[in-house]
Amino acid sequence: MPTVKGTLRVWLKEGALWKYEVATDITMQTPMGEMTMSPTRIVHVKDVGTTSVEIPAEAKQKLEAK
Repeated sequence: MPTVKGTLRVWLKEGALWKYEVATDITMQTPMGEMTMSPTRIVHVKDVGTTSVEIPAEAKQKLEAK
C-alpha cells in the first residue's frame, strides 16, 4: 500500500484565488525495492469571468419550451 502525503498552498490577490500549488510525496514498495516520487503542480488562475458560451439555436429552443 503506498504512503501519500501532500500539501496545498494558495495565493490570493484582492481576495480572489490566483494561484495554487499541490505538492505530494508518494512512497511505495515495488519488486525492485522502495520507490519515492514527489510531484508538484502549480496552477495559475487567469481570465476569470471572461469565458463566453454560445448555445446552439436548437438547444435554446428546447430550453425556452420548458
